[in-house]
Amino acid sequence: MKMSIHRALAELKTLNKRIERATSGKFVAMQIGEEPPRSYKTVLEFNTEAGAFYNSAKDLIARRNEIKAKVIASNAVTKVKVGKEEMTVAEAIDRKDNGVKYDKELLNSLRNQLIQVERQMELERQQMELRLEKRIEADLGSKDRKANAAEVEAITESFLKRYKPKMVDPIEIKKEIKELTERIEEFEMEVDFILSESNTSTLIEVQG
Repeated sequence: MKMSIHRALAELKTLNKRIERATSGKFVAMQIGEEPPRSYKTVLEFNTEAGAFYNSAKDLIARRNEIKAKVIASNAVTKVKVGKEEMTVAEAIDRKDNGVKYDKELLNSLRNQLIQVERQMELERQQMELRLEKRIEADLGSKDRKANAAEVEAITESFLKRYKPKMVDPIEIKKEIKELTERIEEFEMEVDFILSESNTSTLIEVQG
């Protein structure tokens, strides 16, 4: 029989609960003399119940394993498009459960490092301006700055060339932060809907 992945996942949840109940049944007991096991009227009653529990557990586990294997196989080949990226359902599930976490860790690292470097640059810039002012005063003394604008400009240009803080940014970090943020937001916004839609439309073949 054919069933959708959506229905298969629902059945797997039910099977898991039924397996838990079936495997908690009693499969072996003790009797004293000719007395039946405790809580049972006859040995036959116990044997019948134990056999039923055991067969039920085996059948449920086999059913669960079959459906789970078919779902896994389907997820490995079924393609979906999340945002601008095409991937298998299995890849989308893994990214949802694990991959996005690493993307977010990278994004946080980029943001924190950018903030830290920008703060360092601002502090350095303020200190540089104070040192530049002292340098101009030391070089010009009591000379009028307007009258010696060219000299002030030359001192400033030389000083800035040597001491002005600059960001070393080989990866274009602001651009990467923007693109990574958009990619994460787009994926998280769409992935559940896309997977649900795929699970509803994708069919697998299982024994009736």
